[in-house]
Amino acid sequence: MFPNYDPRFRWEGKIGATLLFTSLRVDQPRTMCPRVETLSDEHSDMVHFPPELPSYPYLIKANQGGEGSHVWLIDSEDALAVCLQKFRQLELQR
Repeated sequence: MFPNYDPRFRWEGKIGATLLFTSLRVDQPRTMCPRVETLSDEHSDMVHFPPELPSYPYLIKANQGGEGSHVWLIDSEDALAVCLQKFRQLELQR
C-alpha cells in the first residue's frame, strides 16, 4: 500500500478502518461502533437499543488518535462512565 494513502483518507479514523476491514472481510476482533448517547442511554425517550457490551475487561477506542492514543481499558462501570465523559469532551473539541 505504501506510499498510496488513498485508502487511509477514504476510510479515516478507527470507524473507517473497521468499515474497510469489514468490507474486505479481514479478520478483526469483535468491533462495535455505537454512539456515546447510545452507550450512556442519554436519550431515553428515543427508541434505540444499547449494544450488549462484552464482559469486563474490554477496550474502547475513540475514532481519532492513533498508535495507542485514545484507547481506554474498561474494567468496571465506573471506568466506562469516565471513558464516556472523555468521549463527550473529544466531541466538543471537533
